Amino acid sequence: MKLSSSFSVGLFSIGPSWVEGKKISQFGIRLGGFGIPSIEQLDELLEGIKKAGFQFIELFPSSSGLFLGMSSLDFYSLLKKKGLKPNSCQLNYGSGEELNESSPSITAGLEPFAKEFAASGGKYIVCGSVPQFARKSWADYEVLADNLNKAGSICLKAGIQLCYRPGDYDFDTINDNIPFHFLLNFCDMEAVKIQLDLGPFLRRKESLEWYVREFPGRFPLVLLTDVDLASGKNVLYGKGDTDFKAIFSNEKMAGFVHYYVEPISSKKLDLKSLGEGITFLKSIRY
Repeated sequence: MKLSSSFSVGLFSIGPSWVEGKKISQFGIRLGGFGIPSIEQLDELLEGIKKAGFQFIELFPSSSGLFLGMSSLDFYSLLKKKGLKPNSCQLNYGSGEELNESSPSITAGLEPFAKEFAASGGKYIVCGSVPQFARKSWADYEVLADNLNKAGSICLKAGIQLCYRPGDYDFDTINDNIPFHFLLNFCDMEAVKIQLDLGPFLRRKESLEWYVREFPGRFPLVLLTDVDLASGKNVLYGKGDTDFKAIFSNEKMAGFVHYYVEPISSKKLDLKSLGEGITFLKSIRY
């Protein structure tokens, strides 16, 4: 659902502005590889993440199925020793042959991974990337919705929740229809929840009000992004145009549970800036 031409910085101002006093106290970080070559550096990284003020992590297995060079069970154990929770894990969509990797995915090797992740304290598996070959047509999206429902059922049986994170491409119209709207309508509302990535919504001038009203309780995970609206680029938290207070105010209706931040660059993890970012986010009352 698009906003009118009167789009402004307050695009998320949809909740009661008079609610005051509450603040978000816990934040997670989406953690990629960042080229960690040794266990000593990994140990230092995790200590830095905890010191920066994070409580939980969204993981990314490499193409070989490892987490920063470690097996999943060893990595989960190390996280717990550092006082961090493996709250969620992103998996790609597609088979190993299609993706040229041996890592588990939404459509290959999901069941044993989901059981292992749940047993280690994981709560969510996120389908965060759909390759271009799997989203070229409306028929591709019909297959995607069907596969997400199947994967969601597998996850629920393992005691874990599947979430889908829409990308910019999910708002590109196909046959005058928006694929993300189709996924929201045709994916089972219990089996498939949504990780709300603010970036695409801001860049595409989508109205969060419409999504929250039409699909309440569907958004347990929120990836917070501060965007400079003039350039459309992600910027440091507190330096852009995102109205975080208005977003947080919709927590109950939207079903927000866990909030994540992520580095601006996928090649560098600036914990100092991210720590300052969550200090800024924790200061916001709503």
